[in-house]
Amino acid sequence: FHEERRAARGPAARRPVEVVVEEGELIFVPHGWWHCVLNLEDSVALTHNYVSSSNLADVLDFLHRKPDQISGVRDRPEALPAEQLKRAFEDALRRERPDLLAAASEELDQRKREAERKRKEAEYSAQAKAERRAIWSGGGTGNAGGLGQAANATFSFGF
Repeated sequence: FHEERRAARGPAARRPVEVVVEEGELIFVPHGWWHCVLNLEDSVALTHNYVSSSNLADVLDFLHRKPDQISGVRDRPEALPAEQLKRAFEDALRRERPDLLAAASEELDQRKREAERKRKEAEYSAQAKAERRAIWSGGGTGNAGGLGQAANATFSFGF
C-alpha cells in the first residue's frame, strides 16, 4: 500500500506526506488523521492516544463504528477484544465520570439528529427537483400537461 500511494498521480491530498523523524525528535499526528509508520531501522517508539472531554464523543463513535480498525489488541491474548472496548470504556466512564459520558452521549445524539435532518432535507430536495423536472418536461398534472408544453396556458400571479 505504501509504495502504491507514493506512486499515485493526481492531487497531493491522495499522496502521503512523508517525514523522517530523527533521534530525539517527535511528531504529532492530529486527531482523526490516518497515518502509517515505516521504521527505517530498528527503533523504539512510544505512542499515546489521548482522550479528553473535547474528543470523547469522537472516540466513542470510533469504538462503536470501527472496532475492526482498533490496533494493538489482536496480537495480545491478555488484551480485551476490540469489539468489547467500547462497552468496557463506557462502563468505566459510567463509574468514574458519568458527567462526561452523559455529555458525550448527548453530543452523539445531536450529531445523529443533525445527520437525519440533513438526510431528510436532501431527500425532500431531490424529490422536489424530480417533481419540477416532471412538470417542466410535460409529465406533470394539470390542464397544460406540464409547463414544457404550456404554449396555450394562461398564468396569473397575485401581485
